[in-house]
Amino acid sequence: MCEICEGMTPEQAHRKMLRTIDRYGWAMQYVESSVDERGVHPAFCYTVGLTEIGCPEVIVTGRAADESVAVLGDLAIGCGTAIGSGRGSGSRSAGSRCA
Repeated sequence: MCEICEGMTPEQAHRKMLRTIDRYGWAMQYVESSVDERGVHPAFCYTVGLTEIGCPEVIVTGRAADESVAVLGDLAIGCGTAIGSGRGSGSRSAGSRCA
């Protein structure tokens, strides 16, 4: 469920995302949706914070949360998030799930 849907203000959700980025060097945000009448799952998940360490931000669409997190986590690790000051240790720390 979405953290904002559960009572968190947008500002609180933003601060939580910033804490995740500060701790790990990057984060993920999954935006959830229902499967439509054609069987399409138009959800998406994207990275936040990778540009700060010289990598492109990445987005995955049409996959469930666990698949999106796995793909983005592997791409971020491959991008070198485990290198440097200890930040971005490759944690698959997803942000809030929004519906």
